[in-house]
Amino acid sequence: IAVVLITSAISFLSSLSAPKDKNIDIILDKSIKTINLTADRKSDTIVNIICQILKIRNVTIICVPLLPEEIESEYLAYIDKRSDYYLIRIRPDLKEDLVLEIYCHELTHLSQYESGRLKKLYYGFEYDHLVYNFKTPYYFRKFEEDAYNSESMLKLIYKSIAP
Repeated sequence: IAVVLITSAISFLSSLSAPKDKNIDIILDKSIKTINLTADRKSDTIVNIICQILKIRNVTIICVPLLPEEIESEYLAYIDKRSDYYLIRIRPDLKEDLVLEIYCHELTHLSQYESGRLKKLYYGFEYDHLVYNFKTPYYFRKFEEDAYNSESMLKLIYKSIAP
């Protein structure tokens, strides 16, 4: 993922030849189908752009608020791979910068799923041929560490190109 992020950063930043005072047109990838059912009007655009940075194509992503019982937990968001789409549940009423950070994190997981490195099992997860059961603490899961470590670079790239 680090190589993809660095390559994407160089590619996106080098393609920005417009002066800073001019608008840069962002082209959304039509192969990335996003259904945004959250109150955040920018979620579909954020998701599309981050997917492009991660070189993800031909996916369907549905963004919805966390369920009421999930809001009472410590969850900010999570992604769930379904048979033919991904579901991202996100806590409502978050600050814009935190929303961006969360999408960077969750879409890194989508990239891990799409590459085959991350698989959800009925008793936990498999990542890079290591198995983590659901009782494995969050911060001891390598796929979470990798997603956390990618957030800053993805945010930087996104902010350098997004409106």
